[in-house]
Amino acid sequence: MNKILKYFLIALFFVSSLFLFPYKTISGDDVIDKSPLAKNSIVSVSIRNVRTEKIVYERNANLLLHPASTLKALTTPVILDKLGIKSKISTGIYRDSKGNTCLKLSGDPLLNTEKLSKLLNDFKSKGYSNITGKLIIDDSAVDDIPWGIGWMWDDENNPYMPKISAYNINRNVITVKIIPTKLNQKPTVKILPYYPVKIINNAVTSSINNISAERKIWKSSETIYISGKISQTAEIDLPVGTPENFFKYQFNKAAKEAEIEFSGLYAKAKVPQNAVLISAITHNLIDEVKMLNQKSDNLAAETLFKLAGAKYSGKTGSTQNGLKAFDNFYSKLGLDTSEISIVDASGVSHNDLITADWMTLALAKLPKWQYFNTYKSTLAMPSNSGTLQNRLKDLRGRLFAKTGTNAGISAITGYLTDKSGETVAFAIIIQNFKGSSKPAKELEDTILKNF
Repeated sequence: MNKILKYFLIALFFVSSLFLFPYKTISGDDVIDKSPLAKNSIVSVSIRNVRTEKIVYERNANLLLHPASTLKALTTPVILDKLGIKSKISTGIYRDSKGNTCLKLSGDPLLNTEKLSKLLNDFKSKGYSNITGKLIIDDSAVDDIPWGIGWMWDDENNPYMPKISAYNINRNVITVKIIPTKLNQKPTVKILPYYPVKIINNAVTSSINNISAERKIWKSSETIYISGKISQTAEIDLPVGTPENFFKYQFNKAAKEAEIEFSGLYAKAKVPQNAVLISAITHNLIDEVKMLNQKSDNLAAETLFKLAGAKYSGKTGSTQNGLKAFDNFYSKLGLDTSEISIVDASGVSHNDLITADWMTLALAKLPKWQYFNTYKSTLAMPSNSGTLQNRLKDLRGRLFAKTGTNAGISAITGYLTDKSGETVAFAIIIQNFKGSSKPAKELEDTILKNF
């Protein structure tokens, strides 16, 4: 009888261990150890049951690492919370009691030249055919710091990292269209939308296609250098050197096309309280955040985070005020933000340091927040447009995530309904590898498919 009891207790312990440590049995470590990345790179994984907030699998989960754009999964809740999910981002034209025309900017990431023209045509249709004197611009919504701390100088030519400004338009990016001509002759260069920058064209038309366009900021921020050989038309996107100048040029052009008399002169001041709104272009914040998360838009992340900081602090929008809002938001959820170091909203900076464990704990606590379901809907999903459009299609309907990629970094975080029907929060950060991020993303996918 004692032997039967002994074997029963052993069997009971074995079965209990399967329930206590379910994910250790599916060889998460084996999956990672088979990858060449496990030898020379850091692979950090945290997977946590959302309902219980308990860790179900982890590896190197307490190392401070660079989150890349997965940081947006943690900064966008702050944006939605502080600004409110029903809020709108607006660009408006006002008239004050003295007859001055005032333009109030918000840095709207979705503002483009087409919508600016619509704004001015609406202004004209309401009986305003001139802007007398100087146009007063209120650009106080966000500060004039164009980049985040720790951003790289050589990203000046990266269209995914344009300068941040209250004057955002066309994402502060132009397209350099290069058209081949006769063999051994210089190609034709066009700027779209047109903007009067200086062009140094050292390229030649050839049977070979190896063309480049760049701004050499150590020489001139408003000069574009074309070099190499070209055999077929190429379009290269480049950030503008000075967003304010770019915006003003597009405004002058739109005013002329709308047949509004305007001297082209500007002054800066806040819109008077007695000013009357005449015309406005607005976008729903939720649409902006969906675009931000699903397309991983850095300009939107930084600008909206600054606006959230303005709403929280009652001061001009800045990254620092956004970070104060970040600390306030997560402290209320019971997290200690002193354990991590965040310096921007997008994860571009290598100064951002966070642990996979902190990320999953934050994600596990977010369902208690009033806007959680709305927030979750802004994340990328397999087979939908966005960064997961061509990844993890087997997990469609079960996966809501934010991806991240930077030099030597690949990451993914979010929510997954596992094979047992439980929802888990996960964070995977793979860091310190050379070359393409493809092997890292393949490892991320394999890990997630195992759950």
